[in-house]
Amino acid sequence: MKRLVALLIILMFFSLFQGALRESVVKADNTPIWSMFHYNAQHTGQCPYDTSSNNGAVKWKFKTGNGISSSPAISSDGTIYVGSEDNYLYAISPNGILKWKYETGKRILSFPAISSDGTIYVGSWDHYLYALNPDGTLKWKYQTGDQIWSSPAISSDGTIYVGSEDHYLYALNPDGTLKWKYETGSSVGSSPAIASDGTIYVGSGDHYLYALNPDGTLKWKYETGSYVGSSPAISSDGTIYVGSWDHYLYALNPDGTLKWKYETGSYIYSSPAIASDGTIYVGSYDHYLYALNPDGTLKWKYETGNTIPSSPAIASDGTIYVGSYDHYLYALNPDGTLKWKYETGNAISSSPAISSDGTIYVGSIDGYLYAIGTYTITASAGNDGTITPSGNVTINYGNSKTFTIMPDSGYKISNVKVDGVSKGAISSYTFTNITSNHTIEATFEKEITQTVIILQIGKSTFTVNGETRYLDSPPVIKNSRTLLPIRAIIEALGGKIEWNGGEKKVTITVKDTIIELWIGKSIAKVNGIDTPIDSTNSKVVPEIINSRTMLPLRFITENLGCDVQWEPNTQTITITYPMR
Repeated sequence: MKRLVALLIILMFFSLFQGALRESVVKADNTPIWSMFHYNAQHTGQCPYDTSSNNGAVKWKFKTGNGISSSPAISSDGTIYVGSEDNYLYAISPNGILKWKYETGKRILSFPAISSDGTIYVGSWDHYLYALNPDGTLKWKYQTGDQIWSSPAISSDGTIYVGSEDHYLYALNPDGTLKWKYETGSSVGSSPAIASDGTIYVGSGDHYLYALNPDGTLKWKYETGSYVGSSPAISSDGTIYVGSWDHYLYALNPDGTLKWKYETGSYIYSSPAIASDGTIYVGSYDHYLYALNPDGTLKWKYETGNTIPSSPAIASDGTIYVGSYDHYLYALNPDGTLKWKYETGNAISSSPAISSDGTIYVGSIDGYLYAIGTYTITASAGNDGTITPSGNVTINYGNSKTFTIMPDSGYKISNVKVDGVSKGAISSYTFTNITSNHTIEATFEKEITQTVIILQIGKSTFTVNGETRYLDSPPVIKNSRTLLPIRAIIEALGGKIEWNGGEKKVTITVKDTIIELWIGKSIAKVNGIDTPIDSTNSKVVPEIINSRTMLPLRFITENLGCDVQWEPNTQTITITYPMR
């Protein structure tokens, strides 16, 4: 029987893929992103990852040496593991670059599974279940009696369950030793599912779905009408859903009694997926993806261009992903309408896996692993300004995107950081040839439109826009006018001051204004024009007091365009200089 079943499957592969066969891709903890076939041990195909921004563009594709019927698994660091018919298990980085590959003895159709410690388990047609370390070295391998089509499932206690063409379901300890094995009546190509109470469900070529206790004893078995190559899925209420080659999807109660069965138009090799609202999705060889209500009635069906052996995956936004032999990966809305479809180079028998960033990974008989999705640029702006566009901006592979930074009125751009690196006070930034995720962050500061200087007679400290600074000596009042060492004031206004000892001359330059003063002289020059320092009091002159050059404050600041206010009670001078 097992040889007949295997031959039938291989003949179908050759009839559908003959051209391709001749020619012979991150969580904070260690929990894998997509740990095993159909996401979890219950094989619901339902994951917590949002794909609403995925518009069906290819990010990259990775070429293996032959067709891919294996489905990907994704580790906590984003590494994608997938088997190929070229005998290799591939470990591919999230950017599509090969990390390593491990050669088994024959082709790999089994889907890998990842344990919480990072060990990768995968079966091969060379009869072995392989346990590989995250660096691609062999941890151990266990020999079964025949080919392994079944995909391993890992229980909460670390036990690995996998079926073989030798009719056995194997339970292996994490160290690779045999815990037990259970003999069914025919080949076990179905991948086992594990219920919350530890019950293991697995289909066999003898037409039965088996329910086994964790100790390997039979709990019950249910006879369908034909080969059970579909892997069972377990809903939250304990209902077990499984397809058969007799065209039926079966819904079984946890005690093994029939709840209902629904007839599709052809073989069911696809494994059912269960949405959060209880809807069951399953593909059939009649080209349709079926959506069934929990009571077994038809919700809708969607026709693809060929048979569907791929098992659907469901994102948290409700989108259903499934591959078809017509070369397309379909993204369907929960109401059964098409969201998008992506054409690969050949038939898809691989089941899709969804990564935490919303990327969809799926293999094709053309030998490629496809990463389908978009890159995200996260754009944010602090208070007092905007960046456009903002938020999580999705970008297709290789495209470019420009971001514009605009401060609010009264503010200016302080800094723009791209991927954490400062780019200065730029007003726009363009990402080009995008092949990864990025961040851009803009910050703003209040635009200074004037400089306000506050001084007090007898005090060496003064403030510039609230910031404390120091004079060489405090301001004094002489001849009813304030004198002070002017250098610190001029520098606060952005100017410079020069001293000519031979002439006892001070030259002050602020922007386009030049003021020249001489010690003891009541006449100064402003831009070359003789100007009295105080037309009402010729005694107001620059002086040297205690070895400091003291200059008349009001004359200088008013000729620089400042407003000068005097508060007699506190003997405070406020100088306001408009920014021009």
